[in-house]
Amino acid sequence: MAVAWEPKFGDTAAAQFEVDRRNLLAILTEAKKSAYREKATVDWHRVERGWEEYLKDAGEEHWREAFVPVIEGVIVDQGEQWNADLGMRFDVHNLFAEEWFSDYMLGFPEHILETTRGDMALLLQQGMKEGWSINETMDQLDLVFKGWIDGDLSEEEREQLKVRTPAYRREMIARTETLKASNAGSMELFRGWGMPMKEWLATFDPPRARAEHMDAGRRYTEGGDPGPIGIDEYFVVGGERMLYPHDPNASAGNVINCRCSVAPYDPAWGEV
Repeated sequence: MAVAWEPKFGDTAAAQFEVDRRNLLAILTEAKKSAYREKATVDWHRVERGWEEYLKDAGEEHWREAFVPVIEGVIVDQGEQWNADLGMRFDVHNLFAEEWFSDYMLGFPEHILETTRGDMALLLQQGMKEGWSINETMDQLDLVFKGWIDGDLSEEEREQLKVRTPAYRREMIARTETLKASNAGSMELFRGWGMPMKEWLATFDPPRARAEHMDAGRRYTEGGDPGPIGIDEYFVVGGERMLYPHDPNASAGNVINCRCSVAPYDPAWGEV
């Protein structure tokens, strides 16, 4: 289900990267105009503050607004599939009126924009150190965002790029955020059902799968030790406590590109 939604998440991320790029370029352009009017050098620290303020405030709000429809979409599809698979009746749309969804969306863009803020700070620091002009900084900014959106740069563009930042962010966000939303919505659905327990379902295909996650898949399923756990208990995975795969409170190293899922479990099923 999450894989089916990945293209939509990827397209939404690409669109938001383009919004961010244009806004950061606008701040650069205004700094260039201000320096020309005042017949002074560019105030790079002012540019850095402007970028930081935009990404922290308006940038985060733009990402939230853009992703609400796709996050709701994957949760509805996954919830309706769970309802059908287990013969349950629960209106998945009711989940979005609850406090957990507001909290989820409030924290949703933090890790994404934190990476962008860090990379943009590095770009400006390198530019100031090497004495880039405004136009050179604009060119570098464009190349960084092109790498994030397109996932790759031509050989010529790679030679021009002076800042090393992670490419394929669009793909990484799509893969990570679809399953994060799916698992978060599934957990609330299971609570709505009154489900007493849950399992950790891992994808067993080393070396792609994390060893810690495959271990969780063996331990936190029927027949494992400890086996399924209470719906509000924590899985311990890689030394971290997680309510479900892609728990927003877990470290990035434990969630990025993770393909694990949470599943419901009721001891009474074995008595049927």
